[in-house]
Amino acid sequence: MGWRADAGIRAENCHHRKKINSKVTALDNSDLAQLLAFRRKWLPGEPDDENSLAQAAWLEKRYWENMAAVMASGVSKAFSG
Repeated sequence: MGWRADAGIRAENCHHRKKINSKVTALDNSDLAQLLAFRRKWLPGEPDDENSLAQAAWLEKRYWENMAAVMASGVSKAFSG
């Protein structure tokens, strides 16, 4: 089961769910919006300039590379015992 934008939103808030889904889709389709989100996540006090966006993109990439390595190591340990 994948991540859902509408998880945790009650049925009576259908309008809000549609708005959120629309915004998630917009983020999926915009590299700049994704970079800005990464910058806010990793460097909240920095300006939206090229250096900050590049650093945030690098941090996000590095995070997921490390996460993949940790997961692979965990799976290896789980099945080697």
